[in-house]
Amino acid sequence: MSTYKTKNPLGSAAVKDLYDNAENVDKFVNDRTKEELEDRLGVLRKTWHGMEMIFSRFIDYITGRGEQAVAAIGWQELGNWAVGLALDNRQQIVYYNGSWYKYLGELEHVIAGDSPENDGGVWSAENPTGKWSNIGDAALRSNLGSGEAGLGVNLVYGALKQVSITNFMSSDEIQLLENRVHAVNIDNAITAAKAAGHEHVNLPYGHFGLHDTDDLSNFLVYGSNKTHLPDIKLKTRDGSSGALSLETEGTVLHLTGAAAANGITLSNSGSGYASSLCGIVGCSIYYPEQDWKDWELGTTADIDGDIYYQPTVFPPAFIADKAMRVVFDNVFFINAYHWIDIKDAQLVHFGGIAGSLLNRGYTVTRMGAGGVTENFDSYPYWTWACDFAGISQRVNHYCDAVAKGIQVGLDDGVTRTVEQMRIIHASIIGAADGIICGGKGVSIVDAKIDNVMRGITINDDDNSAYHQIGKAWVSSYYRNNYIPKQRKDGNVYGFKSNTAPPIDLSGLQVVRADGRGVWMPYSSGSQVKGAVVQQCMYKAFEFGSRGRTTDVISVNGCYAGMYNDTSLTDQVAYTFGDFMRCDIKGLQWKGASNVTPYVLNNALNYYEAGKELDLTSLDGRFYKGYSNTLFTQERGLRGFINTSGASSTAAVETLRLSGTNTGAKMLNTGLGIRNTVSDGTGYGALILYASLAGTATPIVEVFGDGVNTGLRPLTDASRDLGDATHRFRRGYFSESLAVGGNPVGVKVAVPATATSVGSVGQWAADTSYLYICVATNTWMRTALETW
Repeated sequence: MSTYKTKNPLGSAAVKDLYDNAENVDKFVNDRTKEELEDRLGVLRKTWHGMEMIFSRFIDYITGRGEQAVAAIGWQELGNWAVGLALDNRQQIVYYNGSWYKYLGELEHVIAGDSPENDGGVWSAENPTGKWSNIGDAALRSNLGSGEAGLGVNLVYGALKQVSITNFMSSDEIQLLENRVHAVNIDNAITAAKAAGHEHVNLPYGHFGLHDTDDLSNFLVYGSNKTHLPDIKLKTRDGSSGALSLETEGTVLHLTGAAAANGITLSNSGSGYASSLCGIVGCSIYYPEQDWKDWELGTTADIDGDIYYQPTVFPPAFIADKAMRVVFDNVFFINAYHWIDIKDAQLVHFGGIAGSLLNRGYTVTRMGAGGVTENFDSYPYWTWACDFAGISQRVNHYCDAVAKGIQVGLDDGVTRTVEQMRIIHASIIGAADGIICGGKGVSIVDAKIDNVMRGITINDDDNSAYHQIGKAWVSSYYRNNYIPKQRKDGNVYGFKSNTAPPIDLSGLQVVRADGRGVWMPYSSGSQVKGAVVQQCMYKAFEFGSRGRTTDVISVNGCYAGMYNDTSLTDQVAYTFGDFMRCDIKGLQWKGASNVTPYVLNNALNYYEAGKELDLTSLDGRFYKGYSNTLFTQERGLRGFINTSGASSTAAVETLRLSGTNTGAKMLNTGLGIRNTVSDGTGYGALILYASLAGTATPIVEVFGDGVNTGLRPLTDASRDLGDATHRFRRGYFSESLAVGGNPVGVKVAVPATATSVGSVGQWAADTSYLYICVATNTWMRTALETW
């Protein structure tokens, strides 16, 4: 019994877990009173004392029933081992040192040695030429003479729960299994085990064939593989064929016939047993009819226009349909077209699954109560087994163009529910799509996704919402390995969300992005924190879309590292579309002179009622472009510039201030900047905007163009500038009225005397005279006359 019971996963280095481990080892090894104790994870396990007691009871049982079993099988007992004893048929057995031995060599045989070891040797996997076979265990595997329930291994466990598959195999089949002549078919053995009431069956090391078995309802298969990354050996290493060698160690299931053509369904439909658990544990999965040498060149091209070879199409190897609880652990898919489909299940547990991707890893169509993926590892193991030689590259090309690693929320045309898949660890190397998240609440805790076109995609299937993405590492490109290639068509990205409900994205590292890094055209209520995009060749971060009126987003602490190549076009660090509200903080970027750091890709007026774009949290100094022509790189006093391009002559808005009135339309004012010359030598203008009928209109600018400086109006000549009191028109600023070289300006009250208070340029008028101040406190007048 553990003290702390943190239930942290295996491998935890926490002090409490280390204490519990030491405590458990002490009790499990040294306790002499208890046969079972709970481990650190709360699972009831046999103590060393408990295993000793099981073994003792089992030996007592063998002693009491062994002779009866041997007699019932039909062996002809010749008695104790003796030199000179002759054997002339296969039913004859000889007793030596507590076990019965059968002779495997040519008959007739006369014993010449003093033991089986000294008379040709004892057969084993390590000594396949041995002439004698110890059939003591085989006797127990043969129903112990009567077929009565509760015997053999079931006596040890006390119930009809699990048994070795060899209990239902003939001695010849067992011999074939041990000699590795070919995969041994176990369809009949599975049927017999189920008919005998067994819910679990154990498979030892060896190659087993499933041909007619396409349903394992209420059944759990236990292989002997202790890891999800077991052995794989091919018959040849020159890449000419992908055929598996029987020298491959472990428990290997060879799927042919109906098992391959239909897939194997796991379910609890109609179960009359207490256990609702079904699944596959500790097995490698192999399709003898899937060999890259048989693939044919298709008609479909990849994104580079190259045609790829097509594999033999099979349904999923395992289909969980109407399953209450389904488990896959330590399962290795050597060359399955589609590993697993959770078609309809309640609780799903992927302990450790791995293999070579062809078309799909696992897909989830319906999952009512949630699931967990502890370890998912995909890598081209199949072609790696021949060092990617010869035509094995057909597999890698197909996988890179088509394969999907994990797809949660598979659209099968029926509205279904997928609840909470938690992916604790995923390592995906080589695929078109790494992870596709649909349904409700996919949580990625840790993932490495390398050499893929699309790293993580949030789709809109099965009411997709509430996904959490954390600590993901992505490298997105297509088959160009170490030669970057800019891709603008949307086929290549690190992360993309195609659905509006909130997404929590934190700690994402996109270490290479030939296309986009983080792409969220729909992002209502999403949170993006601490995302890093490096070596980006196109757009590092793209948030929102044109024409969206309901989206809100919060972005905090992101970095855009742009690929350094001035020949690239349209490189942008951050792009923002239309938002109702957004909160932006701590954006950093780095790139060459051709990079546009910030762009507002908007089409709507943010300043209508209820639509507010707040970028005031972008603290810091003003940012200026690398040259004066790139005004799309300017950041204004409170926000981004608003632009549709990098033109050096187009007016570029940098700031708007919103006001209200009693009418139906908003009033808009603003400031803008533009180049006044096209050569980028640094001359520009500050533009003042006013609202004309609800539309922000450039009215006047303060400018400099290298020849002139000053203030000039921008509206057409037919429109007055000013009001009824102070009115002037365009053009009055040049060749205006001057007296003594001094321009005539402001109108004042009529002076009483020629020395009344006044300033140069002031003027006045009454019905008789026009008065002009020509010097300080010095007035002149002229009579007004008609002619």
